[in-house]
Amino acid sequence: MSEDVREFYRYDFGMAPPINEFLKAVPDHHKEEALLLFHRYRYSDYDLGKPFLPQFRANTEKLVSELELLAEGQRR
Repeated sequence: MSEDVREFYRYDFGMAPPINEFLKAVPDHHKEEALLLFHRYRYSDYDLGKPFLPQFRANTEKLVSELELLAEGQRR
C-alpha cells in the first residue's frame, strides 16, 4: 500500500467521528441538505486533472464547515 493511500485512510478515519457528530447535531428539517452536502463533498466535487488527496482534504474541511453551520442553525 502506498504512503498516499495510508495517508488517505488516516485522514478519512480521523475525520469520521467529527463528521458523524455534526450529522447527528443537524436538525431534522436540514437532514436532507446535510446528506446532499455529504454526497457532494465526499464523492463528486473533484477535478480529475488534479491530485486527489489535497482535494479530498479541502472537500472534507468544506463539508465540516457546512455541517457545523447547519447544526448551529446558521445556514438557510
